[in-house]
Amino acid sequence: MAEHYIKGSISDFSRSQYLKFFKDLFSLMKEHSKPSTRIAFLNADFRDFQGIPAFDEDPENAILLLEYAKLLENCGWKITHLIDCPLSTERFTGNMVSKMQDKRTLGIIRRTLIIGKPNILHKQGSLAKTILCNVRCGLSGIFL
Repeated sequence: MAEHYIKGSISDFSRSQYLKFFKDLFSLMKEHSKPSTRIAFLNADFRDFQGIPAFDEDPENAILLLEYAKLLENCGWKITHLIDCPLSTERFTGNMVSKMQDKRTLGIIRRTLIIGKPNILHKQGSLAKTILCNVRCGLSGIFL
C-alpha cells in the first residue's frame, strides 16, 4: 500500500491482499465462535493521503470502515455497535497542522471500534433459501 511500511508486514500488502487477509481472518474467527462470542475490531479508514490534497485522493486506493463492516457481515458477523474512539490531538504538532492546511490534507484523529456478534442466520443462509424456494413453489415449509 505504501513504500514506508516494513516489507512482509500486513501494511505492505496490496489492497486486494489486505482485504483478503481480513476476510480470511473474520471467516476463521466466525467458524470458531460460539453464539455468545463478540468481536471487537478497532481500525480507521485507510486513505492514501500522504501529502495529497483531500480533493485529489483516489477513492480506489482507500479502504473505508464501511468495507471492514461489509467484510464482517459477509463473513457471518452481525454489527451491533460502531463507536468512535478519539485519538490525542498531541500526535499533530502545530507545524504539521500548518503543512496539512497548506496542502489541504485531512488528518485522522479517531479510530472506530466495530463490535459484532455471530449472525446465526448467516450459517443457515442456504437452508433458508431452499425453504423459501419450496414455499414459493407451493410446497409446505417453514422459513427459518
